Amino acid sequence: MLAGLDPAVASPRINQYERGKHEPQVETAKQLAEVLGIPPAFLYTEDELLAKLLLRWNELTVRQKKDLLKQVEIAPAPRPKRTPRKVE
Repeated sequence: MLAGLDPAVASPRINQYERGKHEPQVETAKQLAEVLGIPPAFLYTEDELLAKLLLRWNELTVRQKKDLLKQVEIAPAPRPKRTPRKVE
């Protein structure tokens, strides 16, 4: 198998990773990600928006990545929501 897994156990292991029963070692995750053409971080994120960004990340040029980072850095941080104080 391209990711370096023993073909006899590859299917059950991938199934366990997908179900969250086991988590691959970092090196295995890197190999899987490389074969799949995705950043390793995609395998770990639970945030749907971040997952979409990560899938596009490998398609971006270095210049586009730097421009995107600049946009994020200059974006105003969200203001924390204030909870009303009780008046007694």
